[in-house]
Amino acid sequence: MLCEPRREAPRESNPHVMRRTVSRINDIKPECAEAYNHLGVAFKELERIDEAVVGYHKALNIKPGYANAHFNLGNLYQDLGDLEKSIASYRKALSIKPDFAEAHGNLGVTLHSQGKLTESAERLYSAVNINPDYSEAHINLGNVLQDMGRVNEAWISFQKALNINPKFFIAFSNMWLSIASLCHDILTKQTEISFIEELIDSLPTPP
Repeated sequence: MLCEPRREAPRESNPHVMRRTVSRINDIKPECAEAYNHLGVAFKELERIDEAVVGYHKALNIKPGYANAHFNLGNLYQDLGDLEKSIASYRKALSIKPDFAEAHGNLGVTLHSQGKLTESAERLYSAVNINPDYSEAHINLGNVLQDMGRVNEAWISFQKALNINPKFFIAFSNMWLSIASLCHDILTKQTEISFIEELIDSLPTPP
């Protein structure tokens, strides 16, 4: 179960604000990359995808080193299912801003979708090292580690997500899936029994 990647959007993300943003398109100064980036976000929220792509590209034509616009374009391509373009956009954002935790996180999710587990885990580890409170990245890292068979480490990632946000039901459910996987392994690996008992004893109460 993947956790949704992080998005960047204007502070007020509702249809009325988005339409107001779009209605001011003629007021945008030609050299204002930030305005075109936010215009792209507004068009995306209104599901006017082609216009959103144009907005992001205008921002990048003005300011090629605009990491947030590359990131937003990557999110858009991910939503469209064009994973190669999404990955390229996230990589470009990270080449400009290496400490961009959300770009590492979203790139990790996209690589996971392609079955590239090793690099996915590396990117997600980068995300949580940059921002230890990035709960979604902890969950997604746990999912990747679980798929890699590193169930003990996956459980630790889910627990970290719960420590950050105790109401994060995805982390709680995935934690139990990890324990179920470990319990399955117990059938052939009795030495894990004491570890399983410790995990169960330390589980928080469901939110």
